[in-house]
Amino acid sequence: MNKEKILDMISTLIFIVGVILFIVYKNNMLIALTIAGVVGLLFGIIAFIKKEGYSVYLTAVSVVLIITLILYSTKLLSRGNAITFMLLGSFVCLMIMSAIVTFVSRRYFLKKYSVVVEGVVSDLKKNPNTKKEIYNVVYDYDIDGKGYTAIDPYAVEKKTPNIGDVKKIYVDPNDYSEVWFDISKNKLIKEYILEFVSALIGIIILVTLFI
Repeated sequence: MNKEKILDMISTLIFIVGVILFIVYKNNMLIALTIAGVVGLLFGIIAFIKKEGYSVYLTAVSVVLIITLILYSTKLLSRGNAITFMLLGSFVCLMIMSAIVTFVSRRYFLKKYSVVVEGVVSDLKKNPNTKKEIYNVVYDYDIDGKGYTAIDPYAVEKKTPNIGDVKKIYVDPNDYSEVWFDISKNKLIKEYILEFVSALIGIIILVTLFI
């Protein structure tokens, strides 16, 4: 039996036990929600082992839920403040996790797609599902005298490149047809700033709940 099937069996078992316990303690909302938080945390850990993209978000929200319930049960937070803490805490964690995931995944892709070449814009494919002028850019690139073609998955609407423009393309050294397109530094910096500022504002509001 492979690891994937074992993890699926464990997930099913956790789900069944969690549902049973939730039904048993449905009249005690604090215990029921704690069970939901623990089940969510376990699912998040399993998803992380399976390298699922949503694992960090599920884990973060579950941890915030458990912390919220602990603070509420110890009367450090009122019911209203506990709800606010849960919502804002989840938001802050999601912002922080999003920044971490972006940073880690980008480093991973830069390492995996380590061959850097110059791709030349050869075509602009219009998105047929919209009336807007949205395009996916097609690039041609050469490695060891052989030509390849790649389509940038990031659609562009403004600042559409011209035929013949050049852009860096990151290529898998084990398969020259496999490529990765990095986002622009300006867009990356804007994402980090937005996530940092949003998390900071959320943390400041959270602190006020204990004042």
